[in-house]
Amino acid sequence: MDKFFTFNSLKFNLFIIFLFVISFAIQNSFVEIFFNYFNSNNFSGSLIYLPHGIRVIAVLAFGWNIFPALFIGSYLTGLFLINNNFDFSLSNITASEVVIIGSLISASCVFVSTYFVQALNPSAKLDVRSIEIKTILIVVIASSVVNSLLHGVLYGFAYSDWQSLAQFFQYLIGDTLGALLIFFLVKLGFRINSNL
Repeated sequence: MDKFFTFNSLKFNLFIIFLFVISFAIQNSFVEIFFNYFNSNNFSGSLIYLPHGIRVIAVLAFGWNIFPALFIGSYLTGLFLINNNFDFSLSNITASEVVIIGSLISASCVFVSTYFVQALNPSAKLDVRSIEIKTILIVVIASSVVNSLLHGVLYGFAYSDWQSLAQFFQYLIGDTLGALLIFFLVKLGFRINSNL
Protein backbone atom coordinates (compact mmCIF):
# COMPACT_ATOMS: atom_id res chain seq x y z
CA MET A 1 0.00 0.00 0.00
CA ASP A 2 1.42 3.34 -1.05
CA LYS A 3 0.70 5.78 1.76
CA PHE A 4 -0.97 9.13 1.19
CA PHE A 5 0.85 11.11 3.86
CA THR A 6 4.45 11.56 4.88
CA PHE A 7 4.32 9.96 8.27
CA ASN A 8 5.19 11.47 11.65
CA SER A 9 4.47 8.46 13.84
CA LEU A 10 3.79 10.10 17.19
CA LYS A 11 1.66 12.98 15.89
CA PHE A 12 -0.54 10.86 13.66
CA ASN A 13 -0.94 8.07 16.22
CA LEU A 14 -2.07 10.59 18.84
CA PHE A 15 -4.40 12.22 16.31
CA ILE A 16 -5.98 8.86 15.38
CA ILE A 17 -6.42 7.93 19.07
CA PHE A 18 -8.15 11.29 19.56
CA LEU A 19 -10.45 10.75 16.53
CA PHE A 20 -11.22 7.18 17.60
CA VAL A 21 -12.22 8.17 21.14
CA ILE A 22 -14.13 11.27 19.97
CA SER A 23 -16.10 9.27 17.38
CA PHE A 24 -16.89 6.72 20.09
CA ALA A 25 -18.03 9.50 22.46
CA ILE A 26 -20.23 11.04 19.75
CA GLN A 27 -21.70 7.65 19.01
CA ASN A 28 -22.43 6.98 22.69
CA SER A 29 -23.93 10.42 23.15
CA PHE A 30 -26.16 10.70 20.10
CA VAL A 31 -26.34 7.55 18.01
CA GLU A 32 -26.92 5.30 21.04
CA ILE A 33 -30.08 7.25 21.95
CA PHE A 34 -31.58 6.04 18.67
CA PHE A 35 -30.08 2.56 19.15
CA ASN A 36 -31.35 2.12 22.72
CA TYR A 37 -34.86 3.14 21.66
CA PHE A 38 -35.06 0.23 19.19
CA ASN A 39 -32.96 -2.25 21.19
CA SER A 40 -35.37 -4.34 23.24
CA ASN A 41 -33.00 -7.34 23.50
CA ASN A 42 -30.14 -5.42 25.17
CA PHE A 43 -27.56 -6.61 22.66
CA SER A 44 -23.97 -5.53 23.01
CA GLY A 45 -22.90 -3.42 20.09
CA SER A 46 -24.09 -0.44 18.18
CA LEU A 47 -26.09 -0.45 14.98
CA ILE A 48 -23.87 2.43 13.84
CA TYR A 49 -20.28 2.06 15.10
CA LEU A 50 -18.43 5.21 13.99
CA PRO A 51 -14.89 4.19 15.10
CA HIS A 52 -14.83 1.50 12.42
CA GLY A 53 -14.79 4.26 9.81
CA ILE A 54 -11.79 5.82 11.57
CA ARG A 55 -10.05 2.40 11.48
CA VAL A 56 -10.63 1.96 7.74
CA ILE A 57 -9.53 5.48 6.76
CA ALA A 58 -6.47 5.32 9.05
CA VAL A 59 -5.31 1.99 7.61
CA LEU A 60 -5.82 3.11 4.02
CA ALA A 61 -3.96 6.37 4.68
CA PHE A 62 -1.15 5.22 6.97
CA GLY A 63 -0.85 1.43 6.83
CA TRP A 64 0.81 -0.49 9.66
CA ASN A 65 2.32 2.71 11.09
CA ILE A 66 -1.05 3.48 12.64
CA PHE A 67 -1.55 0.11 14.39
CA PRO A 68 -0.54 1.44 17.87
CA ALA A 69 -3.20 4.16 17.67
CA LEU A 70 -5.89 1.71 16.59
CA PHE A 71 -4.98 -0.66 19.41
CA ILE A 72 -4.96 2.09 22.06
CA GLY A 73 -8.22 3.60 20.76
CA SER A 74 -9.87 0.16 20.80
CA TYR A 75 -8.47 -0.53 24.26
CA LEU A 76 -9.79 2.73 25.71
CA THR A 77 -13.25 2.26 24.23
CA GLY A 78 -13.21 -1.40 25.28
CA LEU A 79 -12.55 -0.36 28.88
CA PHE A 80 -15.49 2.01 28.67
CA LEU A 81 -17.78 -0.71 27.33
CA ILE A 82 -16.74 -3.22 30.02
CA ASN A 83 -16.90 -0.77 32.94
CA ASN A 84 -19.23 1.86 31.49
CA ASN A 85 -16.50 4.37 32.31
CA PHE A 86 -12.79 4.85 31.65
CA ASP A 87 -11.68 2.91 34.74
CA PHE A 88 -8.23 1.42 34.15
CA SER A 89 -8.40 -0.94 37.14
CA LEU A 90 -10.16 -4.02 35.82
CA SER A 91 -10.69 -6.34 38.75
CA ASN A 92 -11.81 -9.28 36.65
CA ILE A 93 -8.91 -10.99 34.87
CA THR A 94 -11.24 -12.41 32.22
CA ALA A 95 -12.59 -8.96 31.42
CA SER A 96 -9.05 -7.62 31.13
CA GLU A 97 -8.05 -10.38 28.74
CA VAL A 98 -11.22 -9.86 26.70
CA VAL A 99 -10.48 -6.14 26.34
CA ILE A 100 -6.88 -6.77 25.25
CA ILE A 101 -7.71 -9.55 22.78
CA GLY A 102 -10.75 -7.62 21.51
CA SER A 103 -8.55 -4.56 20.97
CA LEU A 104 -6.09 -6.63 18.95
CA ILE A 105 -8.97 -7.96 16.84
CA SER A 106 -10.38 -4.46 16.31
CA ALA A 107 -7.01 -2.96 15.45
CA SER A 108 -6.18 -5.79 13.02
CA CYS A 109 -9.46 -6.39 11.18
CA VAL A 110 -8.90 -3.77 8.46
CA PHE A 111 -5.32 -4.95 7.85
CA VAL A 112 -6.56 -8.52 7.43
CA SER A 113 -9.28 -7.42 5.01
CA THR A 114 -6.90 -5.28 2.91
CA TYR A 115 -4.56 -8.26 2.51
CA PHE A 116 -7.57 -10.39 1.58
CA VAL A 117 -8.69 -7.83 -1.03
CA GLN A 118 -5.13 -7.53 -2.37
CA ALA A 119 -4.80 -11.33 -2.62
CA LEU A 120 -8.06 -11.66 -4.54
CA ASN A 121 -7.38 -8.69 -6.79
CA PRO A 122 -3.67 -7.75 -6.99
CA SER A 123 -4.50 -4.74 -9.18
CA ALA A 124 -6.84 -3.24 -6.53
CA LYS A 125 -5.60 0.16 -5.44
CA LEU A 126 -5.76 0.56 -1.66
CA ASP A 127 -4.35 4.07 -1.54
CA VAL A 128 -6.76 6.76 -0.32
CA ARG A 129 -5.84 9.02 -3.25
CA SER A 130 -6.91 6.54 -5.92
CA ILE A 131 -9.13 3.96 -4.26
CA GLU A 132 -12.42 3.20 -5.97
CA ILE A 133 -15.75 3.28 -4.13
CA LYS A 134 -16.26 -0.41 -4.92
CA THR A 135 -12.94 -1.28 -3.25
CA ILE A 136 -13.81 0.84 -0.21
CA LEU A 137 -17.10 -1.03 0.13
CA ILE A 138 -15.34 -4.39 -0.13
CA VAL A 139 -12.74 -3.38 2.50
CA VAL A 140 -15.47 -2.02 4.81
CA ILE A 141 -17.63 -5.15 4.52
CA ALA A 142 -14.69 -7.59 4.70
CA SER A 143 -13.24 -5.85 7.78
CA SER A 144 -16.71 -5.78 9.37
CA VAL A 145 -17.06 -9.53 8.78
CA VAL A 146 -13.59 -10.26 10.21
CA ASN A 147 -14.23 -8.06 13.25
CA SER A 148 -17.71 -9.49 13.86
CA LEU A 149 -16.65 -13.10 13.43
CA LEU A 150 -13.56 -12.91 15.63
CA HIS A 151 -15.34 -10.93 18.35
CA GLY A 152 -18.16 -13.47 18.26
CA VAL A 153 -15.69 -16.29 18.86
CA LEU A 154 -13.93 -14.35 21.63
CA TYR A 155 -17.13 -13.37 23.43
CA GLY A 156 -18.61 -16.83 22.92
CA PHE A 157 -15.73 -18.27 24.95
CA ALA A 158 -15.75 -15.47 27.51
CA TYR A 159 -19.48 -15.11 28.21
CA SER A 160 -21.86 -18.03 28.65
CA ASP A 161 -24.97 -16.04 27.66
CA TRP A 162 -23.49 -14.57 24.46
CA GLN A 163 -25.94 -14.67 21.53
CA SER A 164 -23.41 -15.33 18.79
CA LEU A 165 -25.54 -15.16 15.65
CA ALA A 166 -27.56 -12.08 16.64
CA GLN A 167 -24.42 -10.31 17.84
CA PHE A 168 -22.53 -11.21 14.66
CA PHE A 169 -25.12 -9.43 12.55
CA GLN A 170 -25.35 -6.49 14.94
CA TYR A 171 -21.57 -5.98 14.84
CA LEU A 172 -21.54 -6.47 11.06
CA ILE A 173 -24.29 -3.91 10.50
CA GLY A 174 -22.86 -1.46 13.05
CA ASP A 175 -19.32 -1.55 11.66
CA THR A 176 -20.51 -1.29 8.07
CA LEU A 177 -22.96 1.58 8.64
CA GLY A 178 -20.53 3.42 10.91
CA ALA A 179 -17.73 3.21 8.35
CA LEU A 180 -19.99 4.30 5.50
CA LEU A 181 -21.23 7.27 7.53
CA ILE A 182 -17.66 8.35 8.34
CA PHE A 183 -16.67 8.02 4.65
CA PHE A 184 -19.68 10.09 3.63
CA LEU A 185 -18.79 12.81 6.17
CA VAL A 186 -15.13 12.85 5.10
CA LYS A 187 -16.09 13.05 1.43
CA LEU A 188 -18.58 15.82 2.20
CA GLY A 189 -15.89 17.68 4.16
CA PHE A 190 -13.45 17.46 1.24
CA ARG A 191 -16.14 18.62 -1.19
CA ILE A 192 -17.01 21.63 0.99
CA ASN A 193 -13.33 22.45 1.45
CA SER A 194 -12.66 22.32 -2.31
CA ASN A 195 -15.55 24.75 -2.93
CA LEU A 196 -14.11 27.37 -0.55
